[in-house]
Amino acid sequence: MAKFYGTTVRDRLELFTTWPVGGVSVSLGDVGFLSRKGKLFDRYTNLAKFGIKFKTKKASGISDHEIKLGRNLQIQFKASGNAPPVGSSLLATDVGFAIALGRGSSVIVRSHTIESSIEDLQQLETDLIRVSSDATSHWKGKFVVVTSVLESNGTTVILANGKETNVDIVARAKVAGPVDLADVNAGLSISSNSSDLISVLAQAGFVPFLKVHHLRGGYWNALQLKLYG
Repeated sequence: MAKFYGTTVRDRLELFTTWPVGGVSVSLGDVGFLSRKGKLFDRYTNLAKFGIKFKTKKASGISDHEIKLGRNLQIQFKASGNAPPVGSSLLATDVGFAIALGRGSSVIVRSHTIESSIEDLQQLETDLIRVSSDATSHWKGKFVVVTSVLESNGTTVILANGKETNVDIVARAKVAGPVDLADVNAGLSISSNSSDLISVLAQAGFVPFLKVHHLRGGYWNALQLKLYG
C-alpha cells in the first residue's frame, strides 16, 4: 500500500510523501533518499551536518490538494435528516460521508497546506557542489534535499486495498451545511468493516507532502541542482 500511495501522490500531485502517513517528521533541509518502490522520502541526515545554512520563505496562501482514485469509488455527503445511502451504517440524524470502495487499491486525499521553502536555491546549489566535491564530507550521489514542505492545516487520507467495502465518516461537531472532509473542527470519526484500511482524519501540524532537489550532472556536464521529478 505504501508503494501505491507514494506513486499516486507523485503522479497526481507532482509531490512526494513519506510512510507511514502522518507518522514521520520532515523538515526543510532534511537529506535522504527516495525509495525505489513508490519514491517515498526516507530521511538520513540534514544540511546542518554538512555545515550548510539557509533562509526560508513561507507562502501567503493555502493550497488545496485532492485525490480520488479507485475502482467504483463513490463519496456521498449525507446531511442530518436525510436517509443514509444504501450500504451505509449512518443514522438519519448523522452528518457525514458514506464512501463505497471497490475491489483493489483506493486512495482518497483531501488536504489544505501552507508551503515553506528554502529561499535561495542558487546559493544552496553552490554549497552542495562544494560539499559533494569534498571526499571527507561523505556526500552520496543519490541524496535528495527537502527544499519545500507543505504543512497540513487539515488533511484526510484514506487508503484501502482488498475487497469491496463501505466506509462511514461522521461529523461529531455541530456543523451547518456541507462538511469538508479535511475540516479539523468537524470532529470526524470513521467506521469500516475492513481490516485493510489506513486512515488519517482531518489531521493538522504534520507534513503530508514535500518537494526535493538533487544534484545532477558530473563527468562531461557541470553539476546543477534540479527539482526531482
